[in-house]
Amino acid sequence: MTEILILMSAGIFIGFLVRGRQRLIFIIEKTTGFSIYILLFLLGISVGTNEKVISSFGRIGFNAIIIALSSVAGSILLSFILYKFLFSRDDY
Repeated sequence: MTEILILMSAGIFIGFLVRGRQRLIFIIEKTTGFSIYILLFLLGISVGTNEKVISSFGRIGFNAIIIALSSVAGSILLSFILYKFLFSRDDY
């Protein structure tokens, strides 16, 4: 955890130093995007080679669908309640 905080702090400091250099920022953004694609690809390889994950893919997928649908339903419900509470008052 300490290494992560040190790296993050160093990145923030270096980002502060290079904020006005548009060409360097453009290169960093492109490199970051490419790095994320490589990490996702490697994560996919790691998941694909894991027998436990592959054998329980159906159960994991079902649970993921239930969690996603519950999250969407809860967000819609809470948004509706907040809208009614905050914007539907007759305070005129």
